[in-house]
Amino acid sequence: MIIKRNISFYLQKVYNSTNNGESQIRMRVRWDGNIAQFNCGYTVDPKKWDSSNSRCRRNYFNRKGFSSVDINKEILRLEDLAQDVFKL
Repeated sequence: MIIKRNISFYLQKVYNSTNNGESQIRMRVRWDGNIAQFNCGYTVDPKKWDSSNSRCRRNYFNRKGFSSVDINKEILRLEDLAQDVFKL
């Protein structure tokens, strides 16, 4: 049985922080009227975020030195993990 769900990624601005303008990447999972949100563990400059694809733009390194390739791999891993959770 497969449970109908929606998985999305978005940026959340961090206030009172030293992220120097970078925002946290968050994952939101919705199913059967429920919502769960998770921090993905990375920050991104909003100018380098592609909101239509929910991915970090190419050739980018965040303030901590993680590349867009590393960040996008983690987003894909988390998305696959959430998909697996809803497959019974």
